[in-house]
Amino acid sequence: MKWPLADAKNKLSELIDLALSSGPQFISRRGHDVVVVLSISHYEQLSAQRKPFTDFLLHPPASAPKAPEINEIARRIPGLNL
Repeated sequence: MKWPLADAKNKLSELIDLALSSGPQFISRRGHDVVVVLSISHYEQLSAQRKPFTDFLLHPPASAPKAPEINEIARRIPGLNL
């Protein structure tokens, strides 16, 4: 649900109850969404999925495309002889 900032201020308790029961609540300022209120369990679920980028580079998922060998790349460059 979307809440204008003034309504969110005036009905904070209701906003929190809805975040707990119905999911994230979006708060807008001057017609633009600027903040999301969500339950701790939803936040923990989202933050637990995030891994450091270095982990991805060092241990890519099995579904990630394999990087071509450097020689294969070099063969595609005109005028470069290895």
